[in-house]
Amino acid sequence: MEKKERIYVFDNVKVWLMLMVVLGHTVISNYGSSNIGIAYLWFFRGIYTMPLFFFISGFFTKPGGGSNLHKLIRSVLMPFLVFDIAYLFYEPIFNDNFTLDWKTPGFAMWFLLVLFIYRMIFPFLIKIKYILAISIIAALVVGFIPYIGKEFGLSRMFCFLPFYLLGYYVKNDKKFELVRKKILQPLNLKDWIVLFCLIFIWAAILYIKPGLAYYTTFTQGYDGNWFFLLVRISLYVSAFAFGYYVLKMFPNRKTFYTKYGGRTMGVYLFHGFIVLPIAYKLFEPIEAYDYFHMAVKICLPVLLSLLLFSKPVDYIVKKLF
Repeated sequence: MEKKERIYVFDNVKVWLMLMVVLGHTVISNYGSSNIGIAYLWFFRGIYTMPLFFFISGFFTKPGGGSNLHKLIRSVLMPFLVFDIAYLFYEPIFNDNFTLDWKTPGFAMWFLLVLFIYRMIFPFLIKIKYILAISIIAALVVGFIPYIGKEFGLSRMFCFLPFYLLGYYVKNDKKFELVRKKILQPLNLKDWIVLFCLIFIWAAILYIKPGLAYYTTFTQGYDGNWFFLLVRISLYVSAFAFGYYVLKMFPNRKTFYTKYGGRTMGVYLFHGFIVLPIAYKLFEPIEAYDYFHMAVKICLPVLLSLLLFSKPVDYIVKKLF
């Protein structure tokens, strides 16, 4: 059997995406801030980070989804349970505003819970005609349902599903063959023009309404306000576009950092132990600093988290899970 050529672009981009996750969590104590700098930071790294992680997960999902239940439980559900409990005890040490709620996954662990559910129901989902279109409609509609929010990761489960399904179809459906080819090609002049236009438009929007930056988490409902439906539609269009262009920024070849793309799980699981004390205790709210100290506060956890890409950490994670 002919061995398929490895698509290196996904390994390469995963390293960047993981650093963006850490970067976002370094300013978590400033979540919701009206500071325009924080709003820009949150939006321009958040609009594509988790959508791309789910896209990549879907791309590598086999038609059977969670058919290997033992492997799925060990590699996804078990690390979720272990670290969910760990962070429920660890975060309150540093975050004075932490409220224990068993219905809400611990620090950053919602991703694994949602991914486990996707893999379990995937074989049934792909049997539904037009499921990609249905998933987008569902993601837009759930904002009107008041009981779907952070609890059990439900809002995110609906809202990130289209990206997960798109990843699968881009790899396996002939109708998406052109997209599959395009994401492996570098950005051209037209791509750069469109990207800069997108950045300019959102920079202007956020300058007027910085609070919209935090809707990239897809946890807020609409409170019956149709304006926020338009916001979510805009975020979806932008997330697909930004994700597409970010993928094209990374080379589809082996680089010095490609090997770290397979070690992101360790960074994801352990980075909270570094970020939380720095975000909540070591530094004051970011608005209290000049630009130099802002940069130190933001970059320090990211630099320390680079250690989590190491072989020993990766070995421990793979041995355990």
